[in-house]
Amino acid sequence: TGIGNWSNEDFYRALRFGVAPDGSRYYPAFPYPYFTKMTRDDILAVRAYLATLAPVSNQAPPPALRFPFNYRVLMRAWNYLFFQPGILEPHQDKDAEWNRGRYLVRGPGHCGLCHTPKNWFGADRRSGRRLTGGMVDGWFAPRLDGAERSGLKSWSVDDIVEYLQSGRNGKSHADGLMAEVVVNSTSKMSDADLKAIAVYLKSLPARVPDPQG
Repeated sequence: TGIGNWSNEDFYRALRFGVAPDGSRYYPAFPYPYFTKMTRDDILAVRAYLATLAPVSNQAPPPALRFPFNYRVLMRAWNYLFFQPGILEPHQDKDAEWNRGRYLVRGPGHCGLCHTPKNWFGADRRSGRRLTGGMVDGWFAPRLDGAERSGLKSWSVDDIVEYLQSGRNGKSHADGLMAEVVVNSTSKMSDADLKAIAVYLKSLPARVPDPQG
């Protein structure tokens, strides 16, 4: 009931292209639109780690989607409209730390899955809205750009690192889904990677105005 019989190429295709071993398309709730930006070496490193986990028998429930979204064949059209496969190329005019942070945020960290608003089809809205906040499971994931009131303008690099390490700092504390992210993910990351994420986030301008009121 797991991926024990998958080949490395099966795993690579799933993360790079959102395609299952049987050729069916995954829904973007599995964040392959972000994982596609990962290097092949990093994808296969994830595969190597997962191969060390003890197998269990657990049949996952099928997706509970209404017509017509319960037909996976429609994902071919969704991918054509909204999915751009391929690794995230570094910016040559930026240093290694900034590029590392950008890669982690936009690739394996898939921060935009929650923190970027979605269109009617569940795809990220245009790039000018990237990381400007979004709703997920009844929670609002706040802006991660440089907006003055609703973003990270007043946060320092150290503030962001502290928050991702512990779930709190002098300005805020993690709750709900973000608390799970901190406990299960960011608190386990290296200091260097957390600082790289913070440096990248602090470089993002506020591309849309703060909400009024």
